[in-house]
Amino acid sequence: MFIERFQKNFANSQLTLAIAVLAAVFSWIAAVSTTSVPENTVSETYKIWEIITSYRGDVMLPAIGICAFSLICFLLVEFNIRFDIIRKRTTLHVSFFLFFCACFPEVLRDVWGMTAALGILLATFNLFQAYHKRYASYSVFYSFLFLGLSFIALPHLLTLIPIFLWGMYKLQSFSMRTFLAAVLGFAFPLWILFCHAFYHEQMELFYAPFTMFTETFASGVFEPDFRTIPAFAFIIIVFMAGIIHYLCTSFDDKLMTRSYMGFITGLIVWLLCSCVHAQENERLLPTLFVFVSLIWCHFTVLSQKLYASIIFALIFIAMIALFLSNFLYY
Repeated sequence: MFIERFQKNFANSQLTLAIAVLAAVFSWIAAVSTTSVPENTVSETYKIWEIITSYRGDVMLPAIGICAFSLICFLLVEFNIRFDIIRKRTTLHVSFFLFFCACFPEVLRDVWGMTAALGILLATFNLFQAYHKRYASYSVFYSFLFLGLSFIALPHLLTLIPIFLWGMYKLQSFSMRTFLAAVLGFAFPLWILFCHAFYHEQMELFYAPFTMFTETFASGVFEPDFRTIPAFAFIIIVFMAGIIHYLCTSFDDKLMTRSYMGFITGLIVWLLCSCVHAQENERLLPTLFVFVSLIWCHFTVLSQKLYASIIFALIFIAMIALFLSNFLYY
């Protein structure tokens, strides 16, 4: 049928990535050229963001955002090559990440959310390298080091410590040595921040991530802005469709791949649960887009049934509708 041929051509075409890049560029231009000013939020009191934005923020912030966005796309390619998540060499998951970002231009303008997503991707990359490794302390150390850097960039992510410890256990790399390596890795960037704050007599810099973390979760269940509801609804639908297909076909994957996909699934569920109780939960969208793109690419490349092609077509139409609606809004 036409729908099945369209899904196959979409997954195998070399133009898919080029179209996704163009869509993301147009969406980014529309986002940065908007004249709307966001409302006051908790993040305006975050000292670390204030210091960075005070020094040529009009130049520094776009540069940091573009670098983080580009590195995420590069690492996603390397991620699949190194760990064989999708069972074939492809850049389709990068295309989906770009399409997701293009559908919600606010994500492309969120420098700190994109930077935190890069840190979580690097942390996951190093954690996967510790799979069933005899000397996994180095990989675990770097994994939690990037997790600590992500916590400084976006304090919401302190809640990811339990899921990464569970990931160590699931990947058969949990021991007293690796646990101590995890503690040292997470504490290292905080120690650097403490030394800087102590030397310059600005201890509020060291307290800032912990203060913001308590503020984001202090008010209980958060009522999201109407602009974030479509984004989270879309992510949940895509994730549910992809993960149900994966659970039905996981017996075809290697044991290693099943362990990786199990951690990615747990991480996405944990992030979605964190969004319910966190202020400014839209800053977690870039991280969700990174990992949901892997799940959805697994669905698109490996599904061969008619019902799967129909689901893919409906999601694709929804992406086009969201892209056009947000593009016209800006």
